[in-house]
Amino acid sequence: MTLSTHSRRAGLVALAATAALALAACSAGSTPAASEADDNGFDLITPGEIRVASVGDAKPYTFTDENGEFSGFDVELFTDVADRMGYDVVFTGQDFSGLLASVANGQYDVGAAAIGTTDERKETVDFSDGYLAGFLTVLTADDAIQDESDLAGERIGVVQGSLQEAYAVANFTDSELVRFPDNNAGVSAVNSGTIAGHFLDYESAKTYGEQFDNLNLAINIPSFDAPAGFVVAKGNDELLAAINVALAAAMEDGTWMELHEKWFPGSPMQDKYLPESERTGSDEG
Repeated sequence: MTLSTHSRRAGLVALAATAALALAACSAGSTPAASEADDNGFDLITPGEIRVASVGDAKPYTFTDENGEFSGFDVELFTDVADRMGYDVVFTGQDFSGLLASVANGQYDVGAAAIGTTDERKETVDFSDGYLAGFLTVLTADDAIQDESDLAGERIGVVQGSLQEAYAVANFTDSELVRFPDNNAGVSAVNSGTIAGHFLDYESAKTYGEQFDNLNLAINIPSFDAPAGFVVAKGNDELLAAINVALAAAMEDGTWMELHEKWFPGSPMQDKYLPESERTGSDEG
């Protein structure tokens, strides 16, 4: 499913152009239009437009609403980033397991789906600066599961290619991992009793827990060492730099904070993503 999200472009092109020109070592001049900025190294599939690979079932990060349109924290944040750069955005949904490869091989310009930054993934794509960190959670209907030791001998669901899968492979060594294409399939398996629990991010787990009274968030594991980032194909340095400039601006002017309050009400905010005037110095990682 594909959705075009048109951003306000007047007066915002200079941000992206500045980053591109700086990295390309070009001399200062007049601010180029988006299509001219593309010629300066943004290497977009379609000039004037950023094509974004995402997923449709990772609420509140990225999901399709009742009208089939993309919504969520990551969607709104990247739309704002692209808006500051002077570009329109087209979001396309697909299975998470193929998302990084689709960006790496040039099918999409950017990946945006709460993608945790890891060294292994950096071998395939380049990551923007981090913009979100949180917790990994085991969602279950079994009251006997209360800590990681209770997972021994159990069948636990993970989304193939996700950060949760990598963590589970390394740490849930006594469990049988069952891989699913998306969270909906994993939660359905929990509800049908074919697996004991599904391992996903905390915010998505919270949403499913509100949807299904029988499910509870049994185990919450900090994941501050792998913050979410936007991804681009390796070597597209000018595009990555422009994204980072716009992302930093969204944090400093309070846009990130407003979106976090909207999509994660009541959840703690990571200090380093707040405007400098709002920081307390409390982040540990």
